[in-house]
Amino acid sequence: MESTATLVNIAPPTQYFFNSPEIKDAILFAHHSQPLYFVNSDLKRMEIKEASSGRVIAVWNHRELLPDTVSFPHRNEGRPINVQRWLRKIQLPDGCTGYIMDTEWGPYTWKVVGRYRYKLFTDSDADRVLATVSHKPKESSNYRALVLESIAEPVRDDIVVAYLIQRQRLLLEDKALNLSVGRERW
Repeated sequence: MESTATLVNIAPPTQYFFNSPEIKDAILFAHHSQPLYFVNSDLKRMEIKEASSGRVIAVWNHRELLPDTVSFPHRNEGRPINVQRWLRKIQLPDGCTGYIMDTEWGPYTWKVVGRYRYKLFTDSDADRVLATVSHKPKESSNYRALVLESIAEPVRDDIVVAYLIQRQRLLLEDKALNLSVGRERW
């Protein structure tokens, strides 16, 4: 019996960038000449559109008293989903905070590595990083937002939406912290 091995060249990870450090009216792209997503956002609502078709990928709504919602117009009949259900906060076995993201491809786990850094894994393989996220890019990084391994491309829309929601959460937390610190000084 003869055995042959097939070697497949795995595509290198793709780096996604924003056109600015802010996500209000931002453009997310992999190459400067080709936008992938348009983001219209304020502190209450964010709409993510596919650049090539103008199709709305998702809409996130921040609500003061009720849980935030996200809706995917082409899924679930466009009904809003509680963000706390779609991105369920958990405690990982190593003590770190994580978020389980439910997708059409199955569950994925975001691991919070630091306040502004996250890594994404499948539930079945916690050793293989599928995406890394930087919520506070450095000036030298050209506003890099996330890096996706080629195997994660089928869930890119979900990853981008989850990244943007998590980034928006951090912005809201930072704003609240700045307000409370400012009040204490007076």
